[in-house]
Amino acid sequence: MSQHYDAKADLWSIGTIIYQCLTGKAPFQASSPQDLRLFYEKNRMLVPNIPRETSAHLRQLLLGLLQRNYKDRMDFDEFFHHPFLDASASMKKSASVPMPSYPSLGSGSSSSSSSTSHLASPPSLGEMPHLQEKVPASPQPGSPAFLHRSKESV
Repeated sequence: MSQHYDAKADLWSIGTIIYQCLTGKAPFQASSPQDLRLFYEKNRMLVPNIPRETSAHLRQLLLGLLQRNYKDRMDFDEFFHHPFLDASASMKKSASVPMPSYPSLGSGSSSSSSSTSHLASPPSLGEMPHLQEKVPASPQPGSPAFLHRSKESV
């Protein structure tokens, strides 16, 4: 295993974390850290098993991050400008999703089969019923929750 570590080792780590968030397991597995090291040393071409329903952008990101050879791994500029992480592209996609509608508080209808097709704003705080918080009372002497001072601590 190469002893040359640089900042691209962090990109490998980011790739393993993203993969674990996606699948719930590490991209490459072994029964012990030593076995994993041997696995890395024996296998020059590592390709993680990415679920087929994974988006093309995420697949490309993972394959760029999980390159065994640091020279083949994407750099930080590629990472931060990758389409999967491009917030403006994802905002354009999400802008077409309609906002859910909320039933009117004054309608008095509790029917869940409402067929509202218009977009509505969520109720404001002034329209929402206020919930009263119960303030916990201090325990009374003699109750189970009351702390007693022992004679030894006096």
